[in-house]
Amino acid sequence: MEYFDISKAKLRIPNLWDKDWENVIDESDEDVKILIKAQYRAVCLLKNIEDISFSFKRAAWLLLWTRLFKIIEGTRSAASYNSELILEIIERILFEYQIQVLTIAEENQNDRLSAFSAWCLYNDYQYQESLLSPDTMDGIWDIDEEKNILKNQNEELIHKKLFAPLNEDNLITDNHKAKKIKFDQKNLEHIKRDRIKSWFSNDEIKPWIEKIQSMKYKNPSFFQIFDENQTSFFKRLKVMKLNDKDLKFAYIIYKKSSMKINGSSFHNPLIINSEIVFPKFTGSDDQITDLQKRIGKSCYDICVVLTFLRDYAWGKDSQINK
Repeated sequence: MEYFDISKAKLRIPNLWDKDWENVIDESDEDVKILIKAQYRAVCLLKNIEDISFSFKRAAWLLLWTRLFKIIEGTRSAASYNSELILEIIERILFEYQIQVLTIAEENQNDRLSAFSAWCLYNDYQYQESLLSPDTMDGIWDIDEEKNILKNQNEELIHKKLFAPLNEDNLITDNHKAKKIKFDQKNLEHIKRDRIKSWFSNDEIKPWIEKIQSMKYKNPSFFQIFDENQTSFFKRLKVMKLNDKDLKFAYIIYKKSSMKINGSSFHNPLIINSEIVFPKFTGSDDQITDLQKRIGKSCYDICVVLTFLRDYAWGKDSQINK
């Protein structure tokens, strides 16, 4: 099967700059102003991009830009509900994203935009491979398992609480029909996987794909592509410098948020003092404001780096009116 040549595609740049951003900023509360300023700056990065021909460098940049915009949108939404948990998870995502952006932008390493596209595509490919494994496909389309759950009242109750009620009327009980659906789904996922693989031969990312495939780690981190010893986020922070000081001290931010994500903290989800132990539903106004400001400041700083990376992806003499 022949797959479309992605190099012939055109980029579509969303028109977000026509909004009266300056008025929105002026009328916004002080605690969200820096977020909206960062969002406006991100929007301005798209303005007047006239050359919409595809390259993997440009696609990587657009991917990074999209993540930034979604982080800001997610922050504003979570803050409106005083959700400290969601804001701290967003901050953790932002922190890892920021380190990726800074790694791409390291001096004399601008081809890392292509490396980022290659790494993301390789992860997509690995996901499709896992999805298509016999154990996964058989587990998804095991109609006998659903029938057996309905025969056991306890298992049916557990399934109802964890997932959704099982109903005999909407179960696929016909083996032939189940096999047909499984075949169609598997065929669709095969097409997705093989389409991704067909892009691996693109000259822009081929060297990076080959490098990733030759590594001893099956699923390397982005940082390992450039240094195989950077097997963890902590090790990456150890080699990054800020005012001649490594950033390993910042790992505590990453660790705290990770504990919230994987549920390994006793203290974080609760309000605990000598009188009460109570569920911590929301953060205080001061905590939410502080989180918004930290996230907004980081997003604003990332916009500066994305400006530099945009100039590389499109070329300093490209059709971008600054």
